[in-house]
Amino acid sequence: MMGGFLLLLVFVGGQLVVLAGMIAIFIFFELLADRIRRRRIPRPSPPDWLAEWRAARQRFRELRDEYAGYECDPSAVLRLPALADVTVASTGRFVDAFAEALALHGEHEDQEPAEASANAYVRAVEQAWRAWRAAREAAERLSR
Repeated sequence: MMGGFLLLLVFVGGQLVVLAGMIAIFIFFELLADRIRRRRIPRPSPPDWLAEWRAARQRFRELRDEYAGYECDPSAVLRLPALADVTVASTGRFVDAFAEALALHGEHEDQEPAEASANAYVRAVEQAWRAWRAAREAAERLSR
């Protein structure tokens, strides 16, 4: 009887060792997975379109002020008449781009826009600035 009891004890003890080993392996792999997750390189966050929209609003106000400063200064108009002449191709492109940016600027005067509207506005303001610089350069070349 005592031999049977010892045999049972050895059998149960062996099962416990196997179980303990399986638990140890599970814990090892969980710790390894956790370490890998922590070491993963974080992905860059997507651009903050709302911040870009706010910056574009400021850039549009600067463009508007620069353009108004030119239009309201008779000596500037006499110095660069092509910049006031929409039949000059570069000036016509600027006026069109400025009008589009102005229309999008007024859409969300009191509220933040949807992401698609904000992105369209940012693109329109950048296009208006490029067209303004091109129109100024062309007007300066024509006035020489």
